[in-house]
Amino acid sequence: MLNGYLYGAHQPAEDHWVPRGQAIGGFSVGILCIDSHYPMLPGNVVNGTTYGFSVLPELVEEVTFEMLASGDPAAMPEIARAGQKLVRLGARAVVGACGSFANYQKEAAAAFSVPTFMSIMLHVPLLAASIGPSRKVGVICAVKSAITERVLEQMSITEPDRMLLCEARDLPEFRNIVEGTGHFNSRKLEHELVDLCRTFVRDYPEVAVILLQCSDLPPYAAAIQNAVGRPVFDMTTLIHWLQKSVVRQPFDGFC
Repeated sequence: MLNGYLYGAHQPAEDHWVPRGQAIGGFSVGILCIDSHYPMLPGNVVNGTTYGFSVLPELVEEVTFEMLASGDPAAMPEIARAGQKLVRLGARAVVGACGSFANYQKEAAAAFSVPTFMSIMLHVPLLAASIGPSRKVGVICAVKSAITERVLEQMSITEPDRMLLCEARDLPEFRNIVEGTGHFNSRKLEHELVDLCRTFVRDYPEVAVILLQCSDLPPYAAAIQNAVGRPVFDMTTLIHWLQKSVVRQPFDGFC
């Protein structure tokens, strides 16, 4: 039995086996990340306490945010190496921790043998289909300029007018993240993001749902939702959904 399940005291009457090279177990979702210099707080995509299950991070060596944001083809070999390692170690799905991994969705999905979600921006068409045609998906991103035509194509976003972009780059505390200073004040950043999102939905009342494109924003999702009264989606919600799909559990109850 490959990657067998164990339900309580139940033991399947067959051997368990794994491919050679899978020296660890129990990791359903592998997360590609880059070397960033600031605290990864609970709620961040690469903070292990964000989830109620184990995730397996893998650093994409020698790749910077600037490379990802520009879609530099030199990043893809390292992305492929890191993602294939995650699959070899048993990940049943691979995701990207930075929204700008979006530039490599199609190549990565072709390179890995498991479901691959390189960016939460893959959710834009789904969310647009879930709301009325006159309403919009509000995307809170790190930098607007990173949402390029290439990103739209990689994410299969064929109706870009269904989304509105709002960037966090100029928020004083968020600049510490963008510039990799090694520190930021989380309380101040929360207030800045809440004010930004309040202004955003006030100026664009047609925004029906909020999508946090940047992996550093989920720690503030609850505060944002409380302030604007909209559903808030981010890569952590996608990862929870993905984990529930690749590691199904039996239903308990009675009939």
